[in-house]
Amino acid sequence: RADGYLPCLTYERAQEVVAFHKHWLGGYSDSGQSVRTIVEQAASIPGTSSDELWVVAKRYINGGTVRYIEYLSHWDAHVEKEDGIFCDSAITYSGSAATIITGLWHLIGQTVTVLADGAVIADKTVSATGTITLSTAAAKVHVGLPYTSTLETLDIEAGAVQGTAQGKQKRIHNVTLRVDRSLGGSVGSSSTKLDPLIFNDAAEAATTSAELFTGDISVPMPSGWEASASTYISHAVPLPFTVIAIMPEMTATG
Repeated sequence: RADGYLPCLTYERAQEVVAFHKHWLGGYSDSGQSVRTIVEQAASIPGTSSDELWVVAKRYINGGTVRYIEYLSHWDAHVEKEDGIFCDSAITYSGSAATIITGLWHLIGQTVTVLADGAVIADKTVSATGTITLSTAAAKVHVGLPYTSTLETLDIEAGAVQGTAQGKQKRIHNVTLRVDRSLGGSVGSSSTKLDPLIFNDAAEAATTSAELFTGDISVPMPSGWEASASTYISHAVPLPFTVIAIMPEMTATG
């Protein structure tokens, strides 16, 4: 595509699911950070255990245009969260606990997201020597460009006293998300009306080393009456987040 985003297709023949979705890679391809990273080429090739997606990503790094060859890593839902890579153009450090992470020459000057021993820490800026410094030593660190995942449902149909809810004023007053081994994220009625998800009944923030959560999370929705009612979900931290069901509670007029 000329605009650079990566179009993908989820195809589950057994469940009759055919769904297109688009992905912006982390980073930008111009000095003003107004044009996102451009995917110039993409190819699927055989890997050791499954097919692998490889891309040519055009970015603006350290004062010039660069092109990196990158591949998509897979999240295995059975591994620990400190082993998951949820950032782009990422590298991983694994060894003795350290505070200085090197080898980031390809991201000089960039603001990067960091997962250290399974905990999200504050974003860092890569130095001119290709390093970042952590406040606490960590033995396994993933560093890369951040991205935000978003999901918005279609206008919900839940019926009304007189037939369909379509075209009527309606209000979602609560939504329950069913997630699998997840942490972080926000939910609301739009991209500007979001509340963070609280996991494990202990108000553990996504920036701590909280355990991944599987189950239902109920969130009150402060939305008003609107002709169109949908649920908006956003996730911007380098942690796993898998939504397997969205269960809104809605009132419709008429």
